Amino acid sequence: MSKEEWAAGIQQLGVADHYGVTDVEWDPSGRYLATAASAWTHTVLYRPAALINTISYLPVVAHLQIENGYAIWDFRGHEIEKRLLDRFKQFLWRPRAPLLLTKEQKRTIRRNLREYSRAFEEADAAEETTVSAELVAQRKRAVDEWNAWRVRVAEEVAEDRRTRGRQGELPTQEQEEDKEEIEVWIDEVIEQAEEVVE
Repeated sequence: MSKEEWAAGIQQLGVADHYGVTDVEWDPSGRYLATAASAWTHTVLYRPAALINTISYLPVVAHLQIENGYAIWDFRGHEIEKRLLDRFKQFLWRPRAPLLLTKEQKRTIRRNLREYSRAFEEADAAEETTVSAELVAQRKRAVDEWNAWRVRVAEEVAEDRRTRGRQGELPTQEQEEDKEEIEVWIDEVIEQAEEVVE
């Protein structure tokens, strides 16, 4: 495979900045990236110019430090966590634990991987069907409760009307249309001022 073929599938997923970065390291799974700004690299020793001409028996040394710390990014370049730590030195990923399976067990798993995935897909589909059936049943129960409440309230209103001596039925749409609606507009003057323009 040539370099051109190998690089054909590479694409840039994101761009991010980490000021003063000294170390960049992928985690063992390849899913996360750590960038670190180490105090070992950023600590600079210098002698201030004002003190160079003075006589002293002890060397005068000051430390310049950049914001040290680390940031963890996902493979798309989105920052997951950032920590600024004073005197931060080094970031190391925890190594992956060795597998407890033998080589023969690994080969068997690779050979039967499709069967395992099929079994998991069937279990997922069965669970999804169960969840959707439960959701449909819950919605049907809610609609039935709503309809029962409406019937009960309509009966209570009809009984209330009967006890008051009115007709027991609710007004129909024609009875509602027979009513006349009158709108009244009232104009009220709050303040009136006269202004002379010359």
